[in-house]
Amino acid sequence: MSADEPRAAPPGAGGRLLIFAPGGRGGAQRRTDLLAEILCEGGWRVHMIVRHSPGSRCTVRRTPRLLRVALPGLGGGRIGVALYLAVGLLAGVPWGRRSDAILAVQLPWPATVAGMTGWLCRLPVLVFSTLTGELSDVDDLRLGRFSALRRRLIGQAAWLVVQTQEGARDAAGLLPRAAITVVPNPVRRSWAPLQGTPRAAFAGRLTEEKEVTTLLEAWRTVVAQRPDARLVIAGDGDGGSRSRETQVRTQVDADPRLSASVSLLGWVDEIRGVLTSCDLFIFPSRVEGMSNALLEAMACGRVIIASDIAPNRAVVGDSYPFLFPVGDAAALAAMIQRAMLDGEARRTALAQLDARLDE
Repeated sequence: MSADEPRAAPPGAGGRLLIFAPGGRGGAQRRTDLLAEILCEGGWRVHMIVRHSPGSRCTVRRTPRLLRVALPGLGGGRIGVALYLAVGLLAGVPWGRRSDAILAVQLPWPATVAGMTGWLCRLPVLVFSTLTGELSDVDDLRLGRFSALRRRLIGQAAWLVVQTQEGARDAAGLLPRAAITVVPNPVRRSWAPLQGTPRAAFAGRLTEEKEVTTLLEAWRTVVAQRPDARLVIAGDGDGGSRSRETQVRTQVDADPRLSASVSLLGWVDEIRGVLTSCDLFIFPSRVEGMSNALLEAMACGRVIIASDIAPNRAVVGDSYPFLFPVGDAAALAAMIQRAMLDGEARRTALAQLDARLDE
């Protein structure tokens, strides 16, 4: 088949978009669904093909402007990849021929299927890269399974969207034809007043890069000084090889101070209620793209305490007062105590976060 020039999408709202995206649990899935919702509200018609839905069945959700098909991951192995490739093409090509453009969220397999579909349908392809640092999806595309073939298939992408300047540096030169643009994740402001209690929350996957065990080590120090302090942890290990859910639960159960002050909620689909029940949001992760949980805590008006890494600074700002060195439990404990006691520091932090939302 000849490689004709892709046709351009029409300006303005009211077009048709085909999205290939990861599913399961996590920020990438949540922000993709939010993006689709925003587009539909703006008059777009969206078809979405999602990989890694929970369970072993295909699920379909239909609204007047959205058709979302979620495929089972089947453990995330080769069979799940083959299913996603096959169904993605079988459904994507006819849908693509009625679309104006294709969007892929994450570089590995969603972008691969999007690249194949875009070539077959002669459509412009937009790719979102969602993770930087040591677990970067850029590195997966450079070094992972079938990386050369996937780069060839994705190479016709017209645009590559990253969340931070760090992501732009990681992706430089990866897709020679693609224009690289930095666009932060979308978030809806839902500011709520603080409760005035020593309650803190964490939300996210219980995986090694999230440093939840470091948070628990710091929390032991906090509750030694503040026995009334409470920590809520929302999330699970998602069954992956990097899961630390067992270690987290063992660490809590084995320590009387932790078991009396820490609640493990498991996965929570709607996190706003958890966030607004606490004044502090603690985010000790050592690796991120741009955390959806961090953005949601910011949108709810929580006092954020976060690890000092570039993706977190991209959200809260370089001068934010509650950033601590990654993996430093003592520094984290001191910062939590300060956030609980220093009202002026809390007001300064909230003012900075509010200003960042308006940027």
